[in-house]
Amino acid sequence: GVLVDGDVSYVSYNQYVYAIGVEDGEMRWRYPEKGETTKLFFAQPALTEDGQLVIGSYDSNLYSLNPESGTENWSFNPGNGRFIGAPLTEGDRIYAPSASGRLYALDLSGKEVWRFEDAEGPFWAQPLLDLERQALYLSSMDHYLYSVSTETGQMLWKTNLNGSLVGTPVLDNGVLYIGGFGNTMNA
Repeated sequence: GVLVDGDVSYVSYNQYVYAIGVEDGEMRWRYPEKGETTKLFFAQPALTEDGQLVIGSYDSNLYSLNPESGTENWSFNPGNGRFIGAPLTEGDRIYAPSASGRLYALDLSGKEVWRFEDAEGPFWAQPLLDLERQALYLSSMDHYLYSVSTETGQMLWKTNLNGSLVGTPVLDNGVLYIGGFGNTMNA
């Protein structure tokens, strides 16, 4: 995954997260300093409003890094569920989808605010935020598209789309669009 912020791009690849200068291509830092076989990064990092770089790992940890130095601020480990999909940040919240079929809402210090755990399959994609409806939309490998309250983590609705869903839906003029492994494009 790649995130560009001004003159720096943050790249998650295999055992590392890199900060690379956009103009010169020079590596500014990498995290961790020495690679670990259990700590793998696949998804795009996210920046929080207060300036943290947040990235999920295959080792079931969500990490907060200092984007200037690459040092670790904190980590969140719920005990199971690899973080494959990208986290989403908005205001004072971090939403982290997990391959355990759970979505975690954290505050900016990495403390759990609520969790959604009604899915029967993994989340491999970043959630979509709908500020107007105060809802998150989550695609799941269990064939369902979920709508979850941003305030409480309670399910608002779910719909079966007859195939595994691994991408983030798109919202346009009140209509959600998502394709899945059921060989369909749904609106």
